[in-house]
Amino acid sequence: MWAGLITAAAAGVLATTDDGRRVVLEDDGTWEEVRAEPGDCGALLRDEVEPVTGAALAAAAPVRLPGPLSTALELSLFGDPVAHTVTWTLVADGVRPACVEADSALEVRFADGGELALVNGLPINCEGTFAVAMTRDHEKLAGLATRNISALRLWLRDTSVQVAVPPEEAARLRQVFACLRGL
Repeated sequence: MWAGLITAAAAGVLATTDDGRRVVLEDDGTWEEVRAEPGDCGALLRDEVEPVTGAALAAAAPVRLPGPLSTALELSLFGDPVAHTVTWTLVADGVRPACVEADSALEVRFADGGELALVNGLPINCEGTFAVAMTRDHEKLAGLATRNISALRLWLRDTSVQVAVPPEEAARLRQVFACLRGL
C-alpha cells in the first residue's frame, strides 16, 4: 500500500511505501527502489580510515542488538568506494566460547517473511567475529538495501545467537545498506 505520491518523475511516479521505502512506479506496473539520496547518507555514514591499509571508508555507527540471556550481536557496516564493496561485521557477545567457523552462517529474516543466508568470510575464530564482503551489485546486498530485517541468527560452533531487530532500527539498517550500495 502506498502512503502517498510525492512527485512525477520522467521515467514514472516517485512514491513512498507504507514502510518508508522510496520507489519509482513505472507505467507498465513495475517498480524500482530509489537509491538513497546523498543528503540522507551524510547523516548515516561517517568517513573513516582503515588502520592497516589507509583506505578511505564510509562507516555507519555500530549497532548493538540485545538477545536473550545477556547475549547480543554488534553490527558494523563499512563501504569501500574504490573497491565498491560493503563489509558487514557482526560480533557475538555474551556467549563463551563464541567460535565462528569459516563456513558459519548468518540467517537474516525480513519483515516480509523472506530469508537470506550469508556465509562467514573469515577464518575460524573464537572471538565471535563474523564478516561478509559483497560488491555493491551483489544480489544479496540489493535485498538488504530494499527490505527491512526483522531478526538475525548467527550460528556459532556449538550454539547460535538470535536477536530481533526493532522496526525503527530495521529501517535505519536498510537505509545504511542502500547508502553503502550507492558508493
